[in-house]
Amino acid sequence: MRTLNISARTDRAQRSRPDGTQRCRTNSALSANNGSQRSLMIIYLQVHAEMLVTHEELEQMLLKQSLLLKQREKEKANVNSLRDTQLALQKEYHFLQEELFPELRHNQSLLLQKRDRIQGKIQDISIKHRSLQEEYDLLKSHIPISKQSDMVQNCQKTSPESERQVCYFCPPGWKVYGASCYFLHLDSQNWEISLKRCQMQGGHLAVITSLEEQNFLKSMVKNVSWIGLSDRKKEGDWRWADGTPYNSAPKFWQPNQPDNRGNEDCVTLSPGWLWNDDKCRKPYNSVCERNANKVFLQGGILSN
Repeated sequence: MRTLNISARTDRAQRSRPDGTQRCRTNSALSANNGSQRSLMIIYLQVHAEMLVTHEELEQMLLKQSLLLKQREKEKANVNSLRDTQLALQKEYHFLQEELFPELRHNQSLLLQKRDRIQGKIQDISIKHRSLQEEYDLLKSHIPISKQSDMVQNCQKTSPESERQVCYFCPPGWKVYGASCYFLHLDSQNWEISLKRCQMQGGHLAVITSLEEQNFLKSMVKNVSWIGLSDRKKEGDWRWADGTPYNSAPKFWQPNQPDNRGNEDCVTLSPGWLWNDDKCRKPYNSVCERNANKVFLQGGILSN
């Protein structure tokens, strides 16, 4: 019995111990299996990487799709807004076409009729004016004039041997001297305002070009008064308000004047006295000068 057990164990051991050929086959099978696993792993990694790239591309595509959808919504809103605007404009156009334009055409027709009436009146007035002008032209050389009239108080002969005289006269409130009229403003203003006021009256601040005119004006003024001389544009470059050259006429400065003390650029005339340069911003009276009106007198008859 013991002998049989030993034989059985020996047979099992022999069967369980592989021989060299069997071991080689087993190693080859293991190597092949490992290679297959590595190949599968490489393929898996490649597929996984491709899936990651595809996933990123998909996310980008979804993002672009979302942006496109938002843009589409905005464009759709813009289209709706344009349609609303179009409808509003169409309504306004229909209103203009159906209501306002007919009213404007009606008003235009009324205005044209009014224009035609006014033009007719203008033609009538023009005809009457021509008729009156013709009558005036016939009468103007035969107007008798009183010797006490203001129009003939400042007359002088046109030539020594002629009986024809030229007479200068001024509007009410102005004083005549020579061929000019003078007006004294007693409300004080600065030089610039005084000049503009004289210009609005058809003249300028007084320009003095002779001793006789100087004497006339210094007896006319009652307080320190502006005249039309200044060097506002350039120091020392004195200019008269009417463009008369400064050096073409005599000067009547007070002693030691002008002195330009404290930027004095405008000139005043004192009563019974001479000129002084002063600050243009100061308020003083002013003397305006303008051309006098004139008529011709011959044999007690006026003409122009």
